[in-house]
Amino acid sequence: MNAICYGSKLMIPRLLRFEKDIEVGEEVVLMTTKREAIVLEIAQMTTTVMATYDHGVVAKIKKVVMDWDTYPRKWGLGPTTSMKKKLIFEDWDAVVANLAAAPTETAIVEKEITMVERRRKRKDKIEEVEKEKTVKVKKVKEAGVKEVEVQKEKKKKKKKEEEEGNDAETEEKTEKEKKKKQKQKVEVGSPKTEKSKKEKKSKEIEEASDVANGKGDVGADKSEKEKKKKNKDAEE
Repeated sequence: MNAICYGSKLMIPRLLRFEKDIEVGEEVVLMTTKREAIVLEIAQMTTTVMATYDHGVVAKIKKVVMDWDTYPRKWGLGPTTSMKKKLIFEDWDAVVANLAAAPTETAIVEKEITMVERRRKRKDKIEEVEKEKTVKVKKVKEAGVKEVEVQKEKKKKKKKEEEEGNDAETEEKTEKEKKKKQKQKVEVGSPKTEKSKKEKKSKEIEEASDVANGKGDVGADKSEKEKKKKNKDAEE
């Protein structure tokens, strides 16, 4: 699966199940036994060919879906590769020693020794590059996790600050409302007393103006005349 993520083709020996009515050139989803999508591929065989043949390319890659190194690396562990590695690291040492000890042409021996050394250096470089890639992938994943955690912490801080600001605003509003109510209570009793005082003053001013103009005497004369009339009516 990891080899396919790195670009290898799907061959028949690695094929376990397939659906019916697959034709050449159709888009196919390559999945694991856990029903995980690995790659979008283009079919190179029909279902009948897949069922009958024992070798060949089943599909070619169109788009990779799964990330690298989600599953462990498994290529380079077969019998042929293991034998090659043994020859490289064991048999070549004996060959170099025999060539160096033999009294043959020195130029040929030196060339063969240099070729062996170059191959070893190349393999060492390849292994170092692969190690660096794995380390970089791990660092990128760790950095992504850390960024997600930092963003979550920032969101929590913002929520706390907003809640604290809302609490402060509500407290200020309640204090303002209390002050307003106290002012209203202080102002409720004063207007009635002021109105009564104003009415009394206005009545006194009117009476004083009537007395000054002579209206007060006229009113007294009228009241006396009405009393005399009532007395007369009573006597009759």
